[in-house]
Amino acid sequence: MRPWPVCEALLNLKEPLRAPRRPTLSIVGGKPAREDARGRPVASDAVVLKVANPFSIRIAASDVPSYLYAFYIEDDKTVVNLILRRGPMRRQTMPGEQVVLGDGQQGRATFRATRPRGESHEAVVVIAARAPIQELEDEEKPDSAIYYRVSAKSDRGAGPPDRLFLSLLRNIALQRAEPNMLPREISAAVVHIKIEE
Repeated sequence: MRPWPVCEALLNLKEPLRAPRRPTLSIVGGKPAREDARGRPVASDAVVLKVANPFSIRIAASDVPSYLYAFYIEDDKTVVNLILRRGPMRRQTMPGEQVVLGDGQQGRATFRATRPRGESHEAVVVIAARAPIQELEDEEKPDSAIYYRVSAKSDRGAGPPDRLFLSLLRNIALQRAEPNMLPREISAAVVHIKIEE
């Protein structure tokens, strides 16, 4: 059993998580989780972050060129876009390339675990695709109802952003880009994060 939003992310991305060529994802600065606040065991791959402690996210691209998308789902239902498009088209990631977020190096932001506002379960979701995913590209705008940009939070639209985002992921995983085309070539990685005082 996984708590929300991890359970829904794993369910909606079931096939991309099984892809033979997929990105790897790790959280630096955390420790393996053993149980939640009520003493119930949590999955062995969950990571615990202590409030105010710094952490970083490391993504290793698979062995094929791909377009990476990374999102942080906070316990207050906010979805943060971690890899912004820096021009008219998203940059392609080369095979085996390492992407580091939140370590404070080379002009990057420093991530710190913040006090939970809810159940304290959060998730990082990474999607790798052989071609840009138009549905995600279309949401990368200041007035997005689904996710916020790291640099500028906007007003939310109708519905909780985490549910809208996870529904969009389900549609992306199940639908074809065009009805007469082969299924999309996408893969994924998900990490469950537990925030503790």
